[in-house]
Amino acid sequence: MMTAIALVACIETSKVEDLLLDNYGESLTYIGLLSNGNVLELYENKDTKTSTVIISIPNLNLSCLTG
Repeated sequence: MMTAIALVACIETSKVEDLLLDNYGESLTYIGLLSNGNVLELYENKDTKTSTVIISIPNLNLSCLTG
């Protein structure tokens, strides 16, 4: 039997936008509130057609890369 292990990269929420803009040219294009109070954010670079999905956890001041 194989076991799946999920590795999630999380950083301080205040650093996400600068990191994605500076390194990938991505900016926030969508934000939505999830039923558990967390925030879904989609960052995109329209020129390179790249995108990053982030889940932010407000009470922990963390944002985690999900896709």
